[in-house]
Amino acid sequence: MRKIHPQAFCIRVIALVAILIQCGVGAYVVRTNLETGAISIHMLIALVIVALYIFALLSTFKDRLSGRFDLPKGSLMIGWIVLILTLVQIIMGTQVREEVDVLVKTLGEEQRSLWIAQLAGTIYDIHKYFYYAVLAGAVFWAYRLRPLMGEPVVKYLSSAMFGTLLAEILL
Repeated sequence: MRKIHPQAFCIRVIALVAILIQCGVGAYVVRTNLETGAISIHMLIALVIVALYIFALLSTFKDRLSGRFDLPKGSLMIGWIVLILTLVQIIMGTQVREEVDVLVKTLGEEQRSLWIAQLAGTIYDIHKYFYYAVLAGAVFWAYRLRPLMGEPVVKYLSSAMFGTLLAEILL
C-alpha cells in the first residue's frame, strides 16, 4: 500500500494520529463531565477523521476515476457550499447540546420539560431551521449533478448523502 498509493498511505497515517488525538479529547470530555467547548472539538475531530478517510479512498481510486467525469460548471463550488452549510449545522448542533448540558446543571434532570423553553432565543432557534438551507443546497447540488447520475459512484454517493441527511433530519 505504501509504495503503490503513497498519498493515500500518508493520509491514513495522519488519520491514525487524528484518532489518537480524538481518544485523548474523548477521555477529557468524559473526565470533565462534558465540559462546554470540548464536545464541539471532539465532534470536529471526528469529522476531520471521516474526511481524511474519504480523501484516502478517493486518492486510492483517483486513477480509475480521473477523466471519467466532466463536472457541470459551478458544481464543485456548490459542493463546497453544501459542505460548509453542513459543518455550520453540525457545529450549531454541538453548541445546542452544550447549552442543554448547562441547563441540566442549573435546572436539574427533574426540570426536563423546561429545557426547550429555556433554549428559546439562543442558537437553538437558528439550528432548528437551518437544516432547510442544508437540504436546499443538497437538492440543488444533486440537480446540478444529474448528468452524472448514470455513473454508479455518483449515484451511490448521492444516495448516501440524501440518506444521511434524511436520517439526521428525522433524528
